[in-house]
Amino acid sequence: MYQGEDYHAIEWSQQVPDGKVAVIHILAVHPDRQGSGIDSEIVREVIRLARKNGIKAVRLDALASNTPAHRMYKRLGFEYRGKQHLYAENTGWTDFYFFEFRQNHQSVDN
Repeated sequence: MYQGEDYHAIEWSQQVPDGKVAVIHILAVHPDRQGSGIDSEIVREVIRLARKNGIKAVRLDALASNTPAHRMYKRLGFEYRGKQHLYAENTGWTDFYFFEFRQNHQSVDN
């Protein structure tokens, strides 16, 4: 749930101290469970736990090429906040999209 330096370069909708931000860095679903909705339920649970613990923002990054994940995040109330070209051990240099949950969005409880 750590917000790294890469997150500081994004123009977020609200300025929140690092200690009040929850971050989803990697969300992966086993191929046998894809399409079951478990991905959405995991994200909803992160949002619920964040609210319960006084976290002010939930943010995440996703590979720019992962359009199914982008659709899911937007459906759950996240909004696109920017793109960066970053290096990751598992991908090398690639583009990442950054998303932030809109706290007033109600779909998390659906």
